[in-house]
Amino acid sequence: YLKGFNPVSIITLIITFFIVFAPLYGIKYHIFIILKDASWISGFVIAFILYLVLSLILRDKKWEKASES
Repeated sequence: YLKGFNPVSIITLIITFFIVFAPLYGIKYHIFIILKDASWISGFVIAFILYLVLSLILRDKKWEKASES
């Protein structure tokens, strides 16, 4: 990670903002129909799961690069 900069959290924030604000701009996906009646708490849960998945993916890629060199 770069100093004071976590790429996983930045990516997660961007995707979370898209999920939260996309219905306001008339963007419709199937998942938004499911999440339409869900509370903001479930949004935080989804964002947290997304953060864990992205961090695991980036961690695996770093291990692959380290093992290759």
